[in-house]
Amino acid sequence: MYVMISLLTLVVALTFNVCFGSRLQSHYQLLGMTVSELVFLLCFLGGACALILFARKHPLERDETLDLYEISSLRPAKLRHLAGGLLLIAGGYLGTTLYFHILALLFPEAIQAASDSMLVVLYSENLPLMLLGTALIPAICEELLFRGLIHYSFTRQASARYAVIATALLFAGFHLSPIRFPSTFASGLLLGYALHRSGSILVPMLMHLASNAASALVSFYAPPVMLDGTAGVILLGTGTLLLLGLGCALLEEHPRAALSRHPMTVLATVGIILLLTVLPI
Repeated sequence: MYVMISLLTLVVALTFNVCFGSRLQSHYQLLGMTVSELVFLLCFLGGACALILFARKHPLERDETLDLYEISSLRPAKLRHLAGGLLLIAGGYLGTTLYFHILALLFPEAIQAASDSMLVVLYSENLPLMLLGTALIPAICEELLFRGLIHYSFTRQASARYAVIATALLFAGFHLSPIRFPSTFASGLLLGYALHRSGSILVPMLMHLASNAASALVSFYAPPVMLDGTAGVILLGTGTLLLLGLGCALLEEHPRAALSRHPMTVLATVGIILLLTVLPI
Protein backbone atom coordinates (compact mmCIF):
# COMPACT_ATOMS: atom_id res chain seq x y z
CA MET A 1 0.00 0.00 0.00
CA TYR A 2 2.93 2.34 0.62
CA VAL A 3 4.05 1.96 -2.99
CA MET A 4 0.50 2.47 -4.23
CA ILE A 5 0.18 5.74 -2.33
CA SER A 6 3.49 7.03 -3.66
CA LEU A 7 2.63 6.01 -7.24
CA LEU A 8 -0.74 7.76 -7.02
CA THR A 9 1.07 10.85 -5.79
CA LEU A 10 3.45 10.63 -8.73
CA VAL A 11 0.51 10.28 -11.14
CA VAL A 12 -0.93 13.52 -9.77
CA ALA A 13 2.41 15.28 -10.21
CA LEU A 14 2.88 13.84 -13.71
CA THR A 15 -0.66 14.83 -14.74
CA PHE A 16 0.02 18.39 -13.67
CA ASN A 17 3.36 18.33 -15.49
CA VAL A 18 1.80 17.12 -18.73
CA CYS A 19 -1.31 19.30 -18.65
CA PHE A 20 0.06 22.52 -17.19
CA GLY A 21 3.82 22.32 -16.62
CA SER A 22 4.92 22.71 -20.23
CA ARG A 23 2.44 25.56 -20.77
CA LEU A 24 3.67 27.39 -17.71
CA GLN A 25 7.29 27.04 -18.82
CA SER A 26 6.57 28.14 -22.39
CA HIS A 27 4.60 31.21 -21.28
CA TYR A 28 6.48 32.25 -18.14
CA GLN A 29 9.88 30.56 -18.66
CA LEU A 30 11.74 30.38 -15.34
CA LEU A 31 8.77 31.48 -13.26
CA GLY A 32 6.66 28.70 -14.78
CA MET A 33 9.38 26.16 -14.02
CA THR A 34 9.52 27.34 -10.41
CA VAL A 35 5.76 27.07 -10.00
CA SER A 36 5.86 23.51 -11.36
CA GLU A 37 8.58 22.53 -8.89
CA LEU A 38 6.59 23.98 -5.99
CA VAL A 39 3.61 21.88 -7.07
CA PHE A 40 5.86 18.81 -6.88
CA LEU A 41 6.75 19.85 -3.33
CA LEU A 42 3.05 20.03 -2.46
CA CYS A 43 2.61 16.56 -3.97
CA PHE A 44 5.37 15.26 -1.71
CA LEU A 45 3.72 16.78 1.36
CA GLY A 46 0.33 15.34 0.38
CA GLY A 47 1.74 11.88 -0.30
CA ALA A 48 3.78 11.88 2.91
CA CYS A 49 0.75 12.85 4.97
CA ALA A 50 -1.22 10.03 3.33
CA LEU A 51 1.52 7.56 4.28
CA ILE A 52 1.50 8.74 7.88
CA LEU A 53 -2.29 8.48 8.15
CA PHE A 54 -2.27 5.02 6.61
CA ALA A 55 0.41 3.81 9.02
CA ARG A 56 -1.53 5.08 12.01
CA LYS A 57 -4.86 3.57 10.94
CA HIS A 58 -3.56 0.08 10.14
CA PRO A 59 -2.10 -1.64 13.21
CA LEU A 60 -0.35 -4.35 11.19
CA GLU A 61 1.72 -1.70 9.41
CA ARG A 62 1.77 0.84 12.18
CA ASP A 63 4.97 2.82 12.57
CA GLU A 64 5.12 4.93 15.71
CA THR A 65 8.10 6.94 14.47
CA LEU A 66 6.80 7.67 10.98
CA ASP A 67 6.89 11.38 10.22
CA LEU A 68 8.04 13.77 7.51
CA TYR A 69 11.65 13.57 8.65
CA GLU A 70 11.66 9.78 8.45
CA ILE A 71 9.98 9.68 5.03
CA SER A 72 12.30 12.31 3.58
CA SER A 73 15.48 10.92 5.25
CA LEU A 74 16.18 14.45 6.43
CA ARG A 75 19.20 13.66 8.58
CA PRO A 76 22.63 15.30 8.99
CA ALA A 77 25.16 14.21 6.37
CA LYS A 78 28.84 13.45 6.92
CA LEU A 79 31.33 15.60 5.04
CA ARG A 80 32.84 12.44 3.55
CA HIS A 81 29.46 11.46 2.13
CA LEU A 82 28.90 14.95 0.72
CA ALA A 83 32.32 14.85 -0.95
CA GLY A 84 31.65 11.36 -2.27
CA GLY A 85 28.32 12.48 -3.67
CA LEU A 86 29.95 15.40 -5.49
CA LEU A 87 32.60 13.13 -7.01
CA LEU A 88 29.90 10.66 -8.00
CA ILE A 89 27.75 13.25 -9.76
CA ALA A 90 30.85 14.76 -11.39
CA GLY A 91 31.55 11.35 -12.88
CA GLY A 92 27.95 11.13 -13.98
CA TYR A 93 28.26 14.57 -15.59
CA LEU A 94 31.28 13.45 -17.61
CA GLY A 95 29.44 10.29 -18.61
CA THR A 96 26.44 12.36 -19.70
CA THR A 97 28.73 14.63 -21.71
CA LEU A 98 30.14 11.60 -23.51
CA TYR A 99 26.62 10.23 -24.10
CA PHE A 100 25.37 13.47 -25.67
CA HIS A 101 28.54 13.83 -27.71
CA ILE A 102 27.85 10.45 -29.30
CA LEU A 103 24.18 11.34 -29.83
CA ALA A 104 25.18 14.65 -31.42
CA LEU A 105 27.25 12.73 -33.95
CA LEU A 106 24.34 10.40 -34.73
CA PHE A 107 21.32 12.74 -34.39
CA PRO A 108 22.57 16.35 -34.56
CA GLU A 109 19.16 17.94 -35.24
CA ALA A 110 17.41 16.24 -32.32
CA ILE A 111 20.17 17.23 -29.90
CA GLN A 112 20.16 20.82 -31.14
CA ALA A 113 16.38 21.08 -30.70
CA ALA A 114 16.58 19.78 -27.14
CA SER A 115 19.39 22.22 -26.36
CA ASP A 116 17.51 25.18 -27.83
CA SER A 117 14.39 24.46 -25.77
CA MET A 118 16.47 24.63 -22.58
CA LEU A 119 18.28 27.79 -23.61
CA VAL A 120 14.92 29.58 -23.98
CA VAL A 121 14.53 29.24 -20.22
CA LEU A 122 18.15 29.96 -19.36
CA TYR A 123 18.45 33.16 -21.35
CA SER A 124 15.20 34.61 -20.01
CA GLU A 125 16.57 35.58 -16.59
CA ASN A 126 19.76 36.77 -14.90
CA LEU A 127 22.30 34.39 -13.41
CA PRO A 128 21.14 34.29 -9.75
CA LEU A 129 17.52 33.70 -10.71
CA MET A 130 18.57 31.15 -13.29
CA LEU A 131 20.47 29.12 -10.70
CA LEU A 132 17.65 29.47 -8.20
CA GLY A 133 15.01 28.23 -10.63
CA THR A 134 16.97 25.54 -12.49
CA ALA A 135 19.25 24.21 -9.73
CA LEU A 136 18.32 24.97 -6.12
CA ILE A 137 14.53 24.65 -6.20
CA PRO A 138 14.46 21.47 -8.36
CA ALA A 139 17.15 19.90 -6.16
CA ILE A 140 14.92 20.32 -3.12
CA CYS A 141 11.48 19.63 -4.59
CA GLU A 142 12.33 16.73 -6.92
CA GLU A 143 14.56 14.99 -4.39
CA LEU A 144 11.88 15.14 -1.71
CA LEU A 145 9.38 13.63 -4.14
CA PHE A 146 11.63 10.89 -5.55
CA ARG A 147 14.46 10.12 -3.10
CA GLY A 148 12.10 11.02 -0.28
CA LEU A 149 8.54 9.77 -0.71
CA ILE A 150 8.94 7.26 -3.56
CA HIS A 151 12.25 5.75 -2.44
CA TYR A 152 10.98 5.38 1.13
CA SER A 153 7.81 3.67 -0.06
CA PHE A 154 9.72 1.11 -2.10
CA THR A 155 12.14 0.36 0.74
CA ARG A 156 9.17 -0.49 2.97
CA GLN A 157 8.08 -3.27 0.60
CA ALA A 158 11.24 -4.30 -1.29
CA SER A 159 15.04 -4.36 -1.08
CA ALA A 160 17.14 -1.21 -1.19
CA ARG A 161 18.55 -2.19 -4.60
CA TYR A 162 15.07 -2.54 -6.06
CA ALA A 163 14.06 0.80 -4.51
CA VAL A 164 17.03 2.57 -6.11
CA ILE A 165 16.38 1.08 -9.56
CA ALA A 166 12.60 1.57 -9.48
CA THR A 167 12.90 5.16 -8.29
CA ALA A 168 15.50 5.94 -10.97
CA LEU A 169 13.20 4.56 -13.69
CA LEU A 170 10.29 6.67 -12.46
CA PHE A 171 12.58 9.70 -12.15
CA ALA A 172 13.75 9.32 -15.75
CA GLY A 173 10.25 8.75 -17.12
CA PHE A 174 8.89 11.73 -15.20
CA HIS A 175 11.07 14.13 -17.20
CA LEU A 176 9.25 13.14 -20.43
CA SER A 177 12.34 13.22 -22.64
CA PRO A 178 13.22 10.06 -24.61
CA ILE A 179 16.60 11.51 -25.60
CA ARG A 180 17.52 12.26 -21.99
CA PHE A 181 16.02 9.07 -20.55
CA PRO A 182 19.29 7.04 -20.37
CA SER A 183 21.29 9.87 -18.80
CA THR A 184 18.48 10.82 -16.40
CA PHE A 185 18.08 7.18 -15.39
CA ALA A 186 21.82 6.92 -14.73
CA SER A 187 21.68 10.11 -12.66
CA GLY A 188 18.74 8.67 -10.73
CA LEU A 189 20.78 5.56 -9.95
CA LEU A 190 23.66 7.68 -8.62
CA LEU A 191 21.32 9.82 -6.52
CA GLY A 192 19.57 6.76 -5.09
CA TYR A 193 22.85 4.98 -4.37
CA ALA A 194 24.15 8.06 -2.52
CA LEU A 195 20.99 8.20 -0.43
CA HIS A 196 21.23 4.50 0.38
CA ARG A 197 24.87 4.70 1.45
CA SER A 198 24.69 8.02 3.33
CA GLY A 199 21.21 7.71 4.85
CA SER A 200 20.67 11.45 4.30
CA ILE A 201 18.71 13.13 1.53
CA LEU A 202 21.05 16.13 1.85
CA VAL A 203 23.64 14.20 -0.19
CA PRO A 204 21.46 13.63 -3.31
CA MET A 205 20.10 17.17 -2.92
CA LEU A 206 23.64 18.56 -3.11
CA MET A 207 24.40 16.27 -6.06
CA HIS A 208 21.24 17.36 -7.89
CA LEU A 209 22.06 21.01 -7.22
CA ALA A 210 25.63 20.65 -8.47
CA SER A 211 24.60 18.77 -11.60
CA ASN A 212 21.87 21.21 -12.60
CA ALA A 213 24.02 24.25 -11.81
CA ALA A 214 26.91 22.89 -13.88
CA SER A 215 24.63 22.12 -16.83
CA ALA A 216 23.01 25.55 -16.65
CA LEU A 217 26.31 27.42 -16.41
CA VAL A 218 27.92 25.46 -19.23
CA SER A 219 24.87 25.94 -21.48
CA PHE A 220 24.66 29.62 -20.58
CA TYR A 221 28.28 30.59 -21.06
CA ALA A 222 30.08 27.96 -23.13
CA PRO A 223 29.41 27.04 -26.78
CA PRO A 224 29.04 23.34 -27.58
CA VAL A 225 32.43 21.64 -27.83
CA MET A 226 32.95 18.54 -29.93
CA LEU A 227 35.56 16.09 -28.70
CA ASP A 228 38.63 15.76 -30.88
CA GLY A 229 39.00 12.15 -31.92
CA THR A 230 39.37 8.95 -29.98
CA ALA A 231 41.69 10.46 -27.37
CA GLY A 232 38.98 12.84 -26.18
CA VAL A 233 36.46 10.01 -25.87
CA ILE A 234 38.95 7.92 -23.90
CA LEU A 235 39.74 10.87 -21.65
CA LEU A 236 36.07 11.40 -20.84
CA GLY A 237 35.56 7.68 -20.30
CA THR A 238 38.51 7.26 -17.97
CA GLY A 239 37.60 10.44 -16.11
CA THR A 240 34.09 9.09 -15.61
CA LEU A 241 35.38 5.80 -14.21
CA LEU A 242 37.84 7.56 -11.93
CA LEU A 243 35.30 9.94 -10.41
CA LEU A 244 32.65 7.25 -10.03
CA GLY A 245 35.11 4.93 -8.31
CA LEU A 246 36.35 7.61 -5.91
CA GLY A 247 32.82 8.76 -5.17
CA CYS A 248 31.61 5.24 -4.41
CA ALA A 249 34.62 4.66 -2.16
CA LEU A 250 33.94 7.76 -0.07
CA LEU A 251 30.33 6.70 0.37
CA GLU A 252 31.45 3.33 1.73
CA GLU A 253 32.12 2.75 5.42
CA HIS A 254 35.79 1.98 4.73
CA PRO A 255 36.95 3.98 1.66
CA ARG A 256 40.42 2.40 1.32
CA ALA A 257 39.06 -1.11 1.40
CA ALA A 258 36.38 -0.10 -1.10
CA LEU A 259 39.00 1.21 -3.53
CA SER A 260 40.85 -2.09 -3.40
CA ARG A 261 37.64 -3.80 -4.55
CA HIS A 262 37.34 -1.52 -7.60
CA PRO A 263 40.34 -2.18 -9.86
CA MET A 264 38.72 -0.14 -12.65
CA THR A 265 39.30 2.97 -10.54
CA VAL A 266 43.01 2.24 -10.42
CA LEU A 267 43.11 1.56 -14.17
CA ALA A 268 41.17 4.75 -14.85
CA THR A 269 43.58 6.75 -12.71
CA VAL A 270 46.59 5.37 -14.58
CA GLY A 271 44.87 5.89 -17.94
CA ILE A 272 43.91 9.49 -17.32
CA ILE A 273 47.42 10.34 -16.06
CA LEU A 274 48.97 8.84 -19.19
CA LEU A 275 46.55 10.70 -21.44
CA LEU A 276 47.24 14.01 -19.68
CA THR A 277 50.94 13.55 -20.37
CA VAL A 278 50.47 13.15 -24.12
CA LEU A 279 47.46 15.34 -24.91
CA PRO A 280 47.95 19.06 -25.62
CA ILE A 281 46.05 20.89 -22.85
